Amino acid sequence: MPAVSGGRWAMAACVSAITALPEDADVESATLRLTSTLAERIAPELPAHLRPSASVTIYSRRRRQVWQIGDVGFSYAGMPAGAGQPRKPLDRIAADFRAAVIAAEIAIGGVDLAVSDPGRAAARPSCWPRTRTASARCAGPRGSWPAGTASTTALTCASASADKTSRPAPDPRIAINEYAAGYRLPDDQPVDMDAQVDLSNLTPVERLLLRLGMTEWERPDGDRQMVVDLLGYRDRRELSSDVRRLVGLLDASRPVSRRDCRRLLLATELAFASETLGWARDWTSDTGFTDRDTITVLRGIQEKLAGIVHGVDDRLTASTPSARPAWEPIPMDADDTYWDAFHQRFAFRPGMRSWPAIEEPRPSVTVDLGPIFAGSHAQFAAGADAINSLALAALTRVLDPDTSIVVLDWQHQTYRFWPHVFACRSDQQWPTTVFPNGDYYIFLTEDMHTGIFGHPWEQTLCIFGEQLVSALVPTLTSWLPVKRSNLDGIDG
Repeated sequence: MPAVSGGRWAMAACVSAITALPEDADVESATLRLTSTLAERIAPELPAHLRPSASVTIYSRRRRQVWQIGDVGFSYAGMPAGAGQPRKPLDRIAADFRAAVIAAEIAIGGVDLAVSDPGRAAARPSCWPRTRTASARCAGPRGSWPAGTASTTALTCASASADKTSRPAPDPRIAINEYAAGYRLPDDQPVDMDAQVDLSNLTPVERLLLRLGMTEWERPDGDRQMVVDLLGYRDRRELSSDVRRLVGLLDASRPVSRRDCRRLLLATELAFASETLGWARDWTSDTGFTDRDTITVLRGIQEKLAGIVHGVDDRLTASTPSARPAWEPIPMDADDTYWDAFHQRFAFRPGMRSWPAIEEPRPSVTVDLGPIFAGSHAQFAAGADAINSLALAALTRVLDPDTSIVVLDWQHQTYRFWPHVFACRSDQQWPTTVFPNGDYYIFLTEDMHTGIFGHPWEQTLCIFGEQLVSALVPTLTSWLPVKRSNLDGIDG
């Protein structure tokens, strides 16, 4: 298999199966074809909980049906109310926003949807933490869907759904009035929109991004009346005159109302992501932020403000200011520096059959995680938590309190991580865990002399660096076997 994430690999397999479907295929035969294609391409010895799965929306031109195979949504102009699987509000908003961006890019021209999906790229950072809204049946590699299959809907659990449409094909565009209505900030919301909320947990770069996003709306060009409605203003003049006030609140680190918090976030999202409602093509030249850096920073802002803007988090000004962050995303342009150095130093060889995947340094010990993967669901969960906790304890023993390390996640977000700060948190949430549950997870000191390398397919953990080996290996090997050992250079 190619060295890609499980989701991307499953997507490629599904595309191959879809293009080979006969013209007279129906939803049942399509589901079986996708399932068998995935099963045929997966190594039989791969544990069930590591097998990739996929969810797909297919349009059959011949049958004029939209097939939903798995927990997946879709949207097109004129879609009847209630069509398709019931969708969570977050999924509906993300799908509508994605459709609006695609429509704008198609109108501009030069977009090949077979090569790139600008709507997905724009909507993805707007999906705040999914743990509150995700379907429990599809949660994680040990979820209850049969791994290696095209999962069927959580409602029927037996068959995919097919929705009839009289239209010749789904149109990715949506009516702009419907779009605006879906995003308007109503005055009768069941939360106090005037409550003053604390934004002290925003970093300087996050404040800068919101400032630049809000300032974009001082531009005189364009009608943008829909944005005026979305942000809750009477007219364009009121919006323009309010920009300076909102920017001043950010610059002064002063409390803002929940309504203003929503305005700051939505104004930035629209200015960056939408060419229909904002200035997506001018974003980088106007602000100096690349698309990749913007998504990285904006994602962090959304995770912090989502509860506030949705009325779930009442972080009022009387609350205690948030502590310093334990995890900080590293911009994608900067993380290439760490990946290049890691490849060069450790001769990294990604691949599901590449064992070991690195040149293991001396001193190091590679621990076999197989007993955890082979255990029951409860044993797996407890074992993974134990690995994370023991590793965190060891890192706090060998690192100074103010020391940060770099956390690499293959083809995903890179972070800077402060173990001592994280260890003192009562609500610990690991963006990337030490336990390799699904991909290569790598924890490294800046000089790359000390760290932990997790291999998900070999099911191993390589601990290297003299102090970390001494602090962590004895606790792990008291209940897990040793796979390989390179202990030259450690006395005793």
